[in-house]
Amino acid sequence: MCNHIHSIPYNLTYFINFFHHGLSFLRVNEYISSR
Repeated sequence: MCNHIHSIPYNLTYFINFFHHGLSFLRVNEYISSR
C-alpha cells in the first residue's frame, strides 16, 4: 500500500514529461506546416 502511494508522484512527473514532449512536438509540427 505504501509503495503504491509512493509511486504516484513518479507517475505524475512521467505524465508531465510526456505532456511537455508532446507540446514541443506539436509546436515543431506547426512550424513545419506553416513554412
